[in-house]
Amino acid sequence: MVLIVVTDRQPMAALRRLFSRTAFIMLPASILLIKYYGNLGRAFDPYGWMELTGVATNKNSLGVVTFVLLLGVVWRILSLVRI
Repeated sequence: MVLIVVTDRQPMAALRRLFSRTAFIMLPASILLIKYYGNLGRAFDPYGWMELTGVATNKNSLGVVTFVLLLGVVWRILSLVRI
């Protein structure tokens, strides 16, 4: 995917599209897994506490994925508002 973005004629636009399209799939999928498919979207830590994982492997990864993808969505929205 990195090579496709880098070799595109407009790499910034391709990166913006990659972030926004990935976010539009992964964020609702995380909510769906956490809310309706608990055995797939939740996990237990070594101490027995439940943590919400969504599409990631642990809660910290879910936080990083959400942060990066939401930065891409905000970037996309700001570019649409300026035009």
